[in-house]
Amino acid sequence: MSANAPALPADGSDMEANSPFVDRVVRVIDWFIPSWVHAERTELAVWRNFVFTHLAGPLMAQAISVFLYNTDKSHGFACWMMIGGIWIFWSLPFVLKYTQSLTLSAIASVQMLCAASLGGGYFYGGVASPFLPWILVAVLLGFFYLSDRPKFVALMLVANITAFALAALMFGFPEIVPLHKLTQVGWISVISGAIYVAWMAIFYSKIMSMRSTLQRETDNHRHTAERLQKAKETAERVSRAKSTFLARMSHELRTPLNAVIGYSEILLEDMPEKGDAQRRSDLQRINDAGKHLLSLVTEVLDITKIERNDSDVKAETFDVSAIIQQIKATCDSLAKVKKNELALDLEPNLGTMHNDAVKFRQILLNLLSNAAKFTSNGRIVISAVRRAGEGGEEIEVGVTDSGIGMTQEEISRLFKRFSQASADTEKRFGGSGLGLSICASFCTLMGGSIHVESNVGKGTRFSVVIPARLPAAPQQAVPVGATAALAS
Repeated sequence: MSANAPALPADGSDMEANSPFVDRVVRVIDWFIPSWVHAERTELAVWRNFVFTHLAGPLMAQAISVFLYNTDKSHGFACWMMIGGIWIFWSLPFVLKYTQSLTLSAIASVQMLCAASLGGGYFYGGVASPFLPWILVAVLLGFFYLSDRPKFVALMLVANITAFALAALMFGFPEIVPLHKLTQVGWISVISGAIYVAWMAIFYSKIMSMRSTLQRETDNHRHTAERLQKAKETAERVSRAKSTFLARMSHELRTPLNAVIGYSEILLEDMPEKGDAQRRSDLQRINDAGKHLLSLVTEVLDITKIERNDSDVKAETFDVSAIIQQIKATCDSLAKVKKNELALDLEPNLGTMHNDAVKFRQILLNLLSNAAKFTSNGRIVISAVRRAGEGGEEIEVGVTDSGIGMTQEEISRLFKRFSQASADTEKRFGGSGLGLSICASFCTLMGGSIHVESNVGKGTRFSVVIPARLPAAPQQAVPVGATAALAS
């Protein structure tokens, strides 16, 4: 007969969680179940129920084996068929383990239960047999475990019942054991069947409850995902509107700023060398403030282009050593403001690079501007080497200073937009917090990366690695708030 004892709960929730016995039983049951089934809670519950009922059920059904062995004195085919049929149910957990198919195991279980029920009915009692009602349990098992194959289950049941009916019509029912002697086994069978059906009903209700809970959770997650998607779309619209506004405002601001810078330079040029020193100082401040504001506007414009994916890479071939020397000449005066020495340490044969020269220049200018800002009475070194990389030759340019340095926590915030290393740094040195973010985005667009190493009080080294030839596949800029690759 099939299992006739209640199974363990699907997740042990109705058992004592700290019971060593329950833990051992669950471990034994799970030995038969593939690891991939554990990922789905309701599926695991069904597999555990199958294993447990097919381990505990035949054990309880041994009372039937003992009864038949003592009652059927002939010990013939019918007796051993029933005893073997009960014992063979113990093989099904192993079938499940080695086939890893609940469907195949369930088909075998339903067929074996039909054979035991109808075979026992045929040899022991006919249509009045105490074993015959177990065909209803076979129906229950079939539609529970094979609910996706109702026609197959119905066909299997019809075939078995038809075979039983044909055998009865052709040969009649043999009276191996008188019907009145089957009363005791009838009670065992009825009680076992009632327990099994009750357990399956309870188990089914729990499974439906679990599935309802999972369905509600799924619905909640779906609604949350829909709300998040709408919020994301709204945020993207707002971001696009903000980027458009900033881009337009940046363009509008550049024109008057260029005028302020241009006129202040004209006035400075026209002023006599020995003119009013205070007036010259005021004009110089106007000029410096205008240039600083123009650089901030330019940075905002670059950021808006990156956010809108409008920042294109225009590759051209240029001499690496020559462009680095030009950048050094541009930044010499900037370095001298705080009495810093600006030096070069270039490999002799840097050769040419086919990439975006404008972005390459802007990256180095931003890094040198930072180095000059955070270093006083120190040394700033621009180094460059050409080496073989995974995708071909690449150029590594380093900017090393002996400035204030940074902690690891400050480095983690370094490449975030509108963010500086620390609040104290922002107060002392100012700035928009956009320069390094733009450097990181440009490096990504050019197929490269930027790294930083720093020690507090000892200085900082920024390393930019750019392919000597622009990769064929276009790169995506670093998204807002993202950080570049760091090496500490």
